[in-house]
Amino acid sequence: LLQGRYEVEEDKVIPSKDSTIIMYTEQHYLSGNTLLSSDGFLVGDQMNLGSGRAKVISNKKGELILKTQ
Repeated sequence: LLQGRYEVEEDKVIPSKDSTIIMYTEQHYLSGNTLLSSDGFLVGDQMNLGSGRAKVISNKKGELILKTQ
């Protein structure tokens, strides 16, 4: 789930700075794929996300919330 502004370029969705991305880690997004584990992500951790960066702002059971930078 993406909350905030974003751009679409060809087949890519590019969130703007300070957009919120909510990842439901106990749901399958594509058939046949494995679940994303949120284990190991701590509040404040930063990660590359496509061509941008994001920071973990919450990690609860089944829900990982990121803020784009």
